[in-house]
Amino acid sequence: MSIRLATALTLAATSLQAEPLRIVADTAPIQSMVQAVVGDLAEVEVLLPAGASPHDYAMRPSDAIALEHADVVVWVGHGLTPFLEDPIETLAKDATVVELLDTDGWLPIELDHHDDHDEHDHGAVDPHAWLAPDVQSAWIMTLANTLGQLDPANAATYQFNAATQTTAIIDTQSAVEETLADVRGGQFVVSHDALGYFERAFDMPAAGAITISDASAPGAAHIIELRQIMQDLDVTCILVDPQTSPKWAQVVAEGTGAKVAMIDPQGAALPDGPNRSTGIMLDIATVLADCLKE
Repeated sequence: MSIRLATALTLAATSLQAEPLRIVADTAPIQSMVQAVVGDLAEVEVLLPAGASPHDYAMRPSDAIALEHADVVVWVGHGLTPFLEDPIETLAKDATVVELLDTDGWLPIELDHHDDHDEHDHGAVDPHAWLAPDVQSAWIMTLANTLGQLDPANAATYQFNAATQTTAIIDTQSAVEETLADVRGGQFVVSHDALGYFERAFDMPAAGAITISDASAPGAAHIIELRQIMQDLDVTCILVDPQTSPKWAQVVAEGTGAKVAMIDPQGAALPDGPNRSTGIMLDIATVLADCLKE
């Protein structure tokens, strides 16, 4: 735990929370998880609406105001939204900051193709960790514990809500496994390396990725290599997402007969609320299963 977080928790715990906590989350999936823990005890503002790309998002004046007034800021971390690091440091200096990638209780995936010269470098750890049920469960408990220390009067409610959400995560995991049961062994590639946690959690490894970063273009040699892999493994599906250009998927798919299907790790089409974070996993599974079926 960082010194800043520990200090903030100590100071906050000296008195009961009289006003609802003012909470800001960086992205829609994280907002959803926080909503699941706080229930109706607090509102959770989100900086990046679902569907917004972290690579070209421009902070609004309302975002700066939300950070200035926040009691708690929950973000995935530098690896996903590096542009938020300075605003959080300067505008939310009195807030408790929870950087989920730095928390304990879950197993990060190290990136194999780390490039220090990439303007959109994700760092050494894959930041798309909310796409796995075990990670969601760990983060939910971290949030419940942190909020309970900040707001002791409602700590039991946060723990109860976290336990309820954990049950929902387990139910979603079962639903995803059932959805994927008939397409086990199906071969697919992804537009960029963002489904690692989902692939690990549900034992559905992708045969390859068109790009490593969602903001970079693949080289000609990689396209040729990937098309050969698709031919050798009989890849029938390419998953793309809103953060990457579909043109590269079309180039890779040309002449192969592979279908191209859209997934959304941010869940922009799903209803706002505590069910969005679990719904994202089931939505990805449904799209993947449909894409792999002949």
